[in-house]
Amino acid sequence: MNPNPASKEDLSDTIQCARCAHFTYFTNSAGHNSPHALGKCSATPWDGNTGQWAMLVHHCKHFVKPGTD
Repeated sequence: MNPNPASKEDLSDTIQCARCAHFTYFTNSAGHNSPHALGKCSATPWDGNTGQWAMLVHHCKHFVKPGTD
């Protein structure tokens, strides 16, 4: 048990790339993608890698909801 709750990671501001306007799936020959498929970030990726897993929960300063400016 953690005696210091302030040291717990705050998950309230985490996101998933699949819900971001900057995220697109890589194209594939089958013409479809699983929600868990690898895609790409067209902004500045949170971890420096262009390839991103759609459903991975993480923190990101560049998250944009689709349909917002």
